[in-house]
Amino acid sequence: MENFFDISQFDSYKEDNRREVKRANGGLPNDMWETYSAYANTYGGVIILGVKELDDKHWRTTGLKLKDKDKLLANCLINTDYYGVRGVVIKKEPDKLILENPGYIRTGKEQMRKGGESDPRNKALMKMFNLINIGERAGSGVPNIFNVWEDEGLVDPVIQEKFDPDRTILTLEFKKKRSDKKVTKKTQERYEKILGFMEFGKEYNIQDFCQLLDLKESRTKEILAQMSDYIETVGGNKNRRYVRKNK
Repeated sequence: MENFFDISQFDSYKEDNRREVKRANGGLPNDMWETYSAYANTYGGVIILGVKELDDKHWRTTGLKLKDKDKLLANCLINTDYYGVRGVVIKKEPDKLILENPGYIRTGKEQMRKGGESDPRNKALMKMFNLINIGERAGSGVPNIFNVWEDEGLVDPVIQEKFDPDRTILTLEFKKKRSDKKVTKKTQERYEKILGFMEFGKEYNIQDFCQLLDLKESRTKEILAQMSDYIETVGGNKNRRYVRKNK
């Protein structure tokens, strides 16, 4: 098994016929069993949970969950200028959460979003939170927040910086992103290839499309999900079939 997966080589891995990643944000994903069955009937493999595949095919852990509001608050308190005016303000609205704290962003807004560098105003407070397992490694708190919102398909968080008096504002909306982004030419060609391949009234499994497109199972499923206006699914997760709709 160590030949399939070595945690020390995590950053160098991409999905292949022996390794597949699943986000598993809400528990064991249903489509895991299709991969499990495929591995059981071939040469085996490894399914890594809590990891997502990026556009460049590299992996990233999905990290903290939306329920971890304590980490958001800790990040706000650690970076507060307690000599500033108005103090810390947290607003909970039906569709958003707003965290405000006195003080400018010491690393700069761009670096705060990017992560990797840390200059907390209150180092002692950060150590106290770390002792009770609240908080992230230095410089990773805000990037992790952005990662969570991306994983959940929510609108990107907004960082604002105001001056005189200095104030940092983080707005987290609970709205889903619109799916009106333009489809690339390559993706459109794949749509057309799938529709040209499918016959009305005939059922297909996921491997039929993987072979047709020469893509991994995870990416193929994403494409099929985007074609819900033209394709419907039949059966349970273990024996899922795809049928072209009569339109």
